Amino acid sequence: MLKLTGKQRYGTQVTCIDGERVPQPLDESGAIDELRAGIGLPPLAGYLASFPDCSVRQ
Repeated sequence: MLKLTGKQRYGTQVTCIDGERVPQPLDESGAIDELRAGIGLPPLAGYLASFPDCSVRQ
């Protein structure tokens, strides 16, 4: 969806901006944590915290 529309619904695609781990652009489908819960994903904050610090190169 991100590739087709430039936005995503569930926040699974992330990047680093100004040293912060953030989701790539989201569409306006609703409350992100409710959408994520509806398909069995954890809250966005916990998901983002699971990634290495932005200063760590992979």
